[in-house]
Amino acid sequence: VNSHLQTSWKIVLFMSCHEATNEGDIVRLFHAEQEKFLTCDNYRKKSVVFLRATGRASATSATSSNALWEIEVVQQDPCRGGIGHWSSLFRFKHLATGQYLAAEVDNDQTFDATRQKLRGTSSTPVFALIPIPHAYDISSLFELDATTITRNDDPVSWSSYVRLQHICTNTWVHSTNIKLDPDDDNVRFKIGCALMKEDREAFQIGHVSPNEVRDLDFANDAAQYLDTIVSKWDKFGIMNVQANERKQVMLLLSDIIYFLACQENNGSDAFDVQILKPNRERQKLIREQNILKQLFRILRVLKPRLELERSNTKSVKSSDFSHTNSPTMLNNDQYISSSSQQQDVDARYSTITFQMKTICRLCYRILKHCQQEYRKNQVKLFSFSFNLLKETIAKEFSFMQSQIGYDILAEDTITALLHNNKKLLEKHITEKEIDTFVRLLREKRDCKFLEYLSDLCVSSNQAIARIQEMICKSVLEKNSDILIRTKLELRACVEDMVLDDNMSSPIGLSSQNILQEVRLAWDGKSESIEYMAGVVRDQSSHKRREEFKNILEYYR
Repeated sequence: VNSHLQTSWKIVLFMSCHEATNEGDIVRLFHAEQEKFLTCDNYRKKSVVFLRATGRASATSATSSNALWEIEVVQQDPCRGGIGHWSSLFRFKHLATGQYLAAEVDNDQTFDATRQKLRGTSSTPVFALIPIPHAYDISSLFELDATTITRNDDPVSWSSYVRLQHICTNTWVHSTNIKLDPDDDNVRFKIGCALMKEDREAFQIGHVSPNEVRDLDFANDAAQYLDTIVSKWDKFGIMNVQANERKQVMLLLSDIIYFLACQENNGSDAFDVQILKPNRERQKLIREQNILKQLFRILRVLKPRLELERSNTKSVKSSDFSHTNSPTMLNNDQYISSSSQQQDVDARYSTITFQMKTICRLCYRILKHCQQEYRKNQVKLFSFSFNLLKETIAKEFSFMQSQIGYDILAEDTITALLHNNKKLLEKHITEKEIDTFVRLLREKRDCKFLEYLSDLCVSSNQAIARIQEMICKSVLEKNSDILIRTKLELRACVEDMVLDDNMSSPIGLSSQNILQEVRLAWDGKSESIEYMAGVVRDQSSHKRREEFKNILEYYR
């Protein structure tokens, strides 16, 4: 491409070797004195710009994706980029939302000493930084003012300290101590502009690595795609969309699991992925880009179909039984034709049901991975970030509880969320939840529900007496028949026999040993544990092998 020709294409060097601010560079703007990042995020369903504090030991190490800005160097030809100089005009595009940094008159009358000083006379207006959707608005133009002696034609280098001047209003960006939320917020503070220029209102330009940008691009694109798909499902219904769309959602959700695990998608089952060392930054990215919100939207949209499928299971079986035993049978041709049509419908229905369940299971698996060990990373500070993550998932807790027993990993995710979190355990676990887990234990005889109950009554190796008492009452008083009873029986065993000679039969016993045999009793049945173990281990064709295997696993 000839750089001297007019063209609708713009080429930007990727990973340029020059450590100078270029068109298209992704940066963070760090307020040096306040130790806060210039951030754009949603507040009361509206995008706002503010200075965000961090609870990290090193303030500059914060990695919020909502603090990423793309630099645009303003040229006469909008398709021409290049290095930004101190004489250049700049726009700052918020990478996650695509909105541009701008300013408008701020009528907030909240008292702030710094703002009063910068305001000067009462007739002088002050301004607040805001996001706007369009780049062509003149209010999005800024100039960078160096804190050291420079020449106008020098490039703006990385890590430079700059003051931001808003061109349209001829004002300077400044910090305030005004909380964004006066009631409960020590993290987010308003940021504005005033005519007075102060040296201490300087920002450091922090260059962002390409890997971090790629992570944000993936999360942002995934959230947008899920938002589009879920809106479509909500409008037309899950049954009225193409199977390929559902498959694409399954693939994307699998990719998100591999993304959280920092692994390549090699085509293996996403449910087999184990995350030994969670990537906290990617966990936070999933929350910040509203992927968690989209997951709960998916679960809500699919819930009616799952409820219908579960309620139809018994009715289908009963209708099949009555069909078979009906005194008025169709003739052969009609019966074969109707059976064939029914099989086609059943196959299609079962495919959709399988896809819906898989999508829900993937959603819950992502939720589980998102909170895995996240609290441990913030145990000292109990930071704002974890509070948001915890609130995002915990406020949906009652909804998640309503999906227990659908075979979509809801109970697995709930247990993982509550594990070692005493506050949530004491707040959310009641007799209703205990009875639900015990009911599932009775229905499925699956030992994982025993493990869930075990996790719910302990936090950080400390027993929670109230929950333990509820479990004991539910199991021992109301549902004692789900327990396997262990019996110890004595059995005689001949050790030695006394022989008269080599050819004769035994004429007596020299000694007798008493053996102890462990027997298990359940549902009116009783078997030796040693015998059952032998069948499971050695007799693959035994008709009760699967039953014995399940009983031993349940007993273990």
